[in-house]
Amino acid sequence: LSGVLLTAFLARKIMEGKDRRYSYRIVFVPETIGAIAYCALNEKAMKQIDFGVVITTVGGPGKYGYKQSYDPDHAINRLIEEVFNETEEDFITYPFDIHGSDERQYSSQGFRINVATISRDRYYEYPQYHSSLDNLELVKAQQIYETLELYRLLLDKLEARHIYRNLNPNCEVMLSKYNLYPITGGGQRPEHRGRSELDLILWLLFLCDGNLDITTIAVRLNVTEATLISIADKLVGKDALEKVF
Repeated sequence: LSGVLLTAFLARKIMEGKDRRYSYRIVFVPETIGAIAYCALNEKAMKQIDFGVVITTVGGPGKYGYKQSYDPDHAINRLIEEVFNETEEDFITYPFDIHGSDERQYSSQGFRINVATISRDRYYEYPQYHSSLDNLELVKAQQIYETLELYRLLLDKLEARHIYRNLNPNCEVMLSKYNLYPITGGGQRPEHRGRSELDLILWLLFLCDGNLDITTIAVRLNVTEATLISIADKLVGKDALEKVF
């Protein structure tokens, strides 16, 4: 029940939030059969969900870990790793597999929701699991609270994502039309860790599809997030990009 308790407190945080960018669906169901039934009864709504988390085994005294979503490159995985790195928590990374909790149902072929899990003493990996010793001598309120704080930080990161969309997605944009193309050869001098501003403009127009966030793009291009946001906002001012979030 540690996951149920943590989810209830996390739901309270979500409901208290103002000006949320995302909508949230909070599901309490019995594992496996409950998730399958819920997906069957809410198929249309579930197919509109981008990503999520399954919250289970969060109150043990041991090491943190997270199970990746089925697409290891999805932003949910990177954001969880950022939470661990910023809090300086040691953690175990578990690649997605077909064994586990209800991520198996939510990421099945019909739904393909990227679902990850932050856990503490993960299922199967402590001797008290599925026994009468998995009790309040092992699971403590403070330990659940500490895991809750990680989930809260993850929510904050989700809400703070910067996402842009190219307003001219069909083929390459004519930059001179937007006064974005250098008028001298020297204007194409390499900058920003080996990438000129022109390079970064072209990359942003290529990658900003309304789904990829700026942090993901910054990691891919090996430049700072602040550098890309500055250029992206410039492109917004030129009506070449629009800011989604």
